[in-house]
Amino acid sequence: MKKRRLLRITLSAALLLVLFSFSGKPAGDPPADIPRCLQKRIKKKSKCSVCLKSVYKYEYNGEDVYLFEGGASPVYTMTLYDKQCRVLWEVNSASEKQPEGTSATVQDFMEKRKEGKLVWGSR
Repeated sequence: MKKRRLLRITLSAALLLVLFSFSGKPAGDPPADIPRCLQKRIKKKSKCSVCLKSVYKYEYNGEDVYLFEGGASPVYTMTLYDKQCRVLWEVNSASEKQPEGTSATVQDFMEKRKEGKLVWGSR
């Protein structure tokens, strides 16, 4: 009886360890050299392991922009923010949204982006 109970406890602990080690949640605070409003978004979204995986900084049309990548297969999301935290576009595995008043498109961004750099999270 004791061996069986000990085995159950050991297996349960091992399962929990495996689940936590593959949670995919990036560690660490957002860097201080990015806009404060984006730091807040990173902190909020990073509480969910599939909501935010990484943040990249790019130059696009002469401005710094930040690409937030999240999701888990088969659902993914990408949101492009400018340094005032305005959404330039958002893509998920089902659709693409472009707020009114923005001229950025996913295709235009992919063609014109420069100097991509991981600023938070994992690849």
